[in-house]
Amino acid sequence: MNVRENIRIALRALAANKLRAILTMLGIMIGVGAVITLVSIGDGVTRFVAEQFVGLGSNLVFVVPADDPDRPQSPFTIADATALADPANVPGAAGVAPLIFRGVELQYEGNSYQATARSSTADFAPLRGYEIERGRNFTEEEDTGRSRVAIIGLDIVKNLFPTDVDPLDQSIRINGVNFRVIGIFAEQGAGAFGSQDDLLVLPINTAQERLFNYRSRRTGEPLVDIIILQAADAELVGDLLIDTADTLRRRHDISFRDEDDFAMLTQQDFLDSFGEVTSVLTLFL
Repeated sequence: MNVRENIRIALRALAANKLRAILTMLGIMIGVGAVITLVSIGDGVTRFVAEQFVGLGSNLVFVVPADDPDRPQSPFTIADATALADPANVPGAAGVAPLIFRGVELQYEGNSYQATARSSTADFAPLRGYEIERGRNFTEEEDTGRSRVAIIGLDIVKNLFPTDVDPLDQSIRINGVNFRVIGIFAEQGAGAFGSQDDLLVLPINTAQERLFNYRSRRTGEPLVDIIILQAADAELVGDLLIDTADTLRRRHDISFRDEDDFAMLTQQDFLDSFGEVTSVLTLFL
């Protein structure tokens, strides 16, 4: 049987079963289109997440507690962050921001709103690239003086205040404590981890003393959840990692035989981990 005869037989079969042929071709087209779409979506998600991590700020290093189920508290103190900000210890650091995350309730007159407070130093907003559209950032003096001031995002503005009320200089209650709104962040939009407009930033010393009292059970020192550092230049990230590790090991009395009680993550680490996940998913498409 030659090729022409095979083609004639195939065409007769298609003509005799038009509906089945159409459905088969349609199924193939849909299947191919679905795979192309999924791969395109995967590529789009990868680009989107990459943009979000870049949007975290530039040349950042996140110092987090090492995974240890036997340690009930963070190993980091505010004094650790102060030591890391000392150029004698970490000369490549352009900024250092200790950070405490806590859920809080905000109230203004009859309205209430649940938010996550980010308590840090005055370096936090510029380090993360958060632009203040109206008002101002708090100062180092306000932080050390435990001033009750707050900077809020647009989601909080929309959900807490009536439309005819200017939030600037208004007094709000955070977990029952009065704070004055001194700044409003510019619109951030949605990010990889949800809305970036749900921002509430407080001075860390104020939050420690007036809201959270987050202290070491052993020493009574004020604790923080993580510490963020920013290298002055991308080429200095490697040196910053070494100097940060040396400083923390010395401050935490970690001998050369013992493992670190902390871990350090760069933005590239996050991107590499996400890239591995998307690569595996793409293999199954």
